[in-house]
Amino acid sequence: MKDDLVKIIPKSKPETPKAITLFLWVSLLLLVFFLGAYIFLKIEKNSLSAEIKAVENEFIAAGPDKELEKDLKNTAKKINDFSRILGEHKNISGLFNFLRDYCHPKAAWSELFASIPEMKVSLEGETLNFKTLGEQLLAFSKAEGVKEIEVDGVSLTREGKVEFGLSFNFPQRFIKK
Repeated sequence: MKDDLVKIIPKSKPETPKAITLFLWVSLLLLVFFLGAYIFLKIEKNSLSAEIKAVENEFIAAGPDKELEKDLKNTAKKINDFSRILGEHKNISGLFNFLRDYCHPKAAWSELFASIPEMKVSLEGETLNFKTLGEQLLAFSKAEGVKEIEVDGVSLTREGKVEFGLSFNFPQRFIKK
């Protein structure tokens, strides 16, 4: 009988530990948070995909930028022209080095004309006297590669100096490409 009485008296429910209850609530909150984040990101992805397609369609519909394309072609043409000119440019610094080395210290030059295709230089200048002019002609005639030296327009100035014109053909080595 005692056993029957024990069965009739309600027993208290065993209490779940607080740690398990806390774990359950934290898990449910995290589940709700991650579910919400997933739905939000899915919506954002679809929205951005639609926006990207709209921009791509707008870009395709606009076609190439004619103004920019024209500017690029013009710039490319200028670069090609400049490259061609630079490739054909001839450096005559060798000629100036020659003149520095072979010009008489008492000869003053007023004009210089150089014709690269003809490989010819024309100089106009003045010296103190005919002797200095002769020394200048001798210096040029002894220079290696200088040919066909011509003197013209020799005259005396009021100050007694000698004005003259001088031309000669110079060698290819004076020009660097």
